[in-house]
Amino acid sequence: MDKNLKPSFKSGYISIGVWSCYYGSEMGPLVILEKGGRITAVRYLETVKKYYVPFYKYIIEKYRLEVIL
Repeated sequence: MDKNLKPSFKSGYISIGVWSCYYGSEMGPLVILEKGGRITAVRYLETVKKYYVPFYKYIIEKYRLEVIL
């Protein structure tokens, strides 16, 4: 069996999660997500509540949009 195995090369790179949002030309926050684990529904909702909701409120106020949150 060993004759069929090839050694693998580990590059040492790690992956990161990044989240952001925008409205027209307005960029929302660029968020580097916590290392480790996958993005679950709970983690996604926490991110939205913490970063998107304040951005959304800012956009509504800035552009005087009549939107109910």
